Amino acid sequence: MHSLGTTYGAAIIRNGGFGRTNYPVNSIAAFEKSLQMGNPDLKNELSTEIEIGTDLRFFNNRVGLDLTYYNNVKTNLIVLADIAASTGFLRQVKNLGKITNSGIEAKLD
Repeated sequence: MHSLGTTYGAAIIRNGGFGRTNYPVNSIAAFEKSLQMGNPDLKNELSTEIEIGTDLRFFNNRVGLDLTYYNNVKTNLIVLADIAASTGFLRQVKNLGKITNSGIEAKLD
């Protein structure tokens, strides 16, 4: 859910790279913007799978054949992508691509 919008967290005083001090300082709280840009257009990652198989036995169980067909499709893959620092951010979660795995498995014994 936090990937849909830009988030803010408690700010940190940076002491020239040597240690850090958390706010509030003198009762003054501060927040800073995350380096990850929100993406309100983010979609759910979807997976669809089908698998069909059979186990055949012949000659009084002396010969066997196992066959399986499978097809797995994943769409709207969610990835953390680098973006131009000129946007004020370094990363953004995006939907990207589609992966398909399919095949046939066979075993003869």
